[in-house]
Amino acid sequence: MRPLLAYMVITGLGEGIFGTLAAPFVAGVLGGAGDAYGLFLSVQAVGGIAGGLAVAAWPGVTSPRALLGWGTVFFGLADLALFVYPLAWPVLWPALVLIVVAGVPAAAAMAGLTTLAQRSVPDGRRGALFGLLGGAQAATSLLGMALAGVLGDRVGIVATLCLHAGGLFAAGVMILARIRKDPV
Repeated sequence: MRPLLAYMVITGLGEGIFGTLAAPFVAGVLGGAGDAYGLFLSVQAVGGIAGGLAVAAWPGVTSPRALLGWGTVFFGLADLALFVYPLAWPVLWPALVLIVVAGVPAAAAMAGLTTLAQRSVPDGRRGALFGLLGGAQAATSLLGMALAGVLGDRVGIVATLCLHAGGLFAAGVMILARIRKDPV
């Protein structure tokens, strides 16, 4: 349970950062208009759907911890590529491709997280666990939003978004370290 809680705290912080800076990233860094932001968010869902279908097509092939750990590591790496490529080439279409790519491991990670959470406590405690995990993510998302507002202006949008990507990578590595000690 503790690794899942730590995971939600780390990723919640990053999601708050991303949620706050996604629109300024598309508009300010990529030079996109309002329709570009809508397209950016829409294609993100395409990757999530593709990832969900891929996980569903091969049930049981990968352990839930591997799905969560490796999914989050690859999600973080895809997000890092998404956030830094515009430093050399600030055009929109690669962002659309990369956000789709990022959605695939993100969906795998969510499948792993949900399965691990369901397996980690007895039936009568699942609601409490999901409440704790959701509350931890919501609280740290608020903190991430506040940090994004401060850091986005001080260190820049791209650097702040890289904190989100780095947090994903670190959270995935943390889960993978648990696999060696206690595989599922």
